[in-house]
Amino acid sequence: MKYFNIFLTLIFLVVTAVFQSGCQGRIEEPARDCAGKETVEDAIEALSANTGIEGPVRGSGHTRLVFFDEDNQRHRENFQIRLWMEPPDHIYLQGEIVFSPRALLLGSNSEEFWFWVKPEISTYWWGQWDQVEHIQQLPVSPRVIFEAVGFAGLTEADEHENWSLHQQGPHDVLTLSRQGRVVKKVYIDKCDYTPERIEYFGKDRQLIAVTELDRYVQISDGVRVPAYIKIVTFGTGYQQPFEAEITLDSVEAATFTARQREYLFKRPSTRGFDNVYEIK
Repeated sequence: MKYFNIFLTLIFLVVTAVFQSGCQGRIEEPARDCAGKETVEDAIEALSANTGIEGPVRGSGHTRLVFFDEDNQRHRENFQIRLWMEPPDHIYLQGEIVFSPRALLLGSNSEEFWFWVKPEISTYWWGQWDQVEHIQQLPVSPRVIFEAVGFAGLTEADEHENWSLHQQGPHDVLTLSRQGRVVKKVYIDKCDYTPERIEYFGKDRQLIAVTELDRYVQISDGVRVPAYIKIVTFGTGYQQPFEAEITLDSVEAATFTARQREYLFKRPSTRGFDNVYEIK
């Protein structure tokens, strides 16, 4: 009986040690507590230093689209993607599936933008920047991609706009207002000072698009880009949101020849599409 009690005691000690070890292994690190910026100017300067792409970049990865057609039928497509960007407004994102190397295409230059998806819905959206104030009618806006990857949208406010800054939990929140109406909110991690979420608002003050950003990687001295981007757009004319998840497996600085720029950043023909929508 004596040896049996000793045996039970040893088992109890071993189990207790393992349990405590397991619990200790699951203890989470304390949340970081970082001070935010005090002024709009300081916030913009820090963001520009961390995420402001100044030259051409290229990348590759994959994306998943979830969208609904005009009959409210749900579609889900996965694409391998290639990306070329040249600030401040040139972008070309190509999505490939089997037997269709340009099943998805999103692009823009200083005058125009375009986006198509095929063959599932065979639809082409396009428009001119100077005739469009909001992104509400476009499933995925090139401007949203630009602001997600290189934060080109963070500019000095003009006479009709103003930036404001406040703190909300672990974030600094930059808010852009135009003629007294909020059009954009940027949620910035106060510790590493990179955007984690961008919200866009329409004329009726309703939320029209949300971008979530994560897994930042460095591409040059001090400049980082998110390797994961999730975009949800509301109010595209259909009954359900349009969702895109982009994962960049590689992204790096690049140079483009004149011939490449002509091919990448010139709007393609609308020929062959069942549905063509000009956004105004």
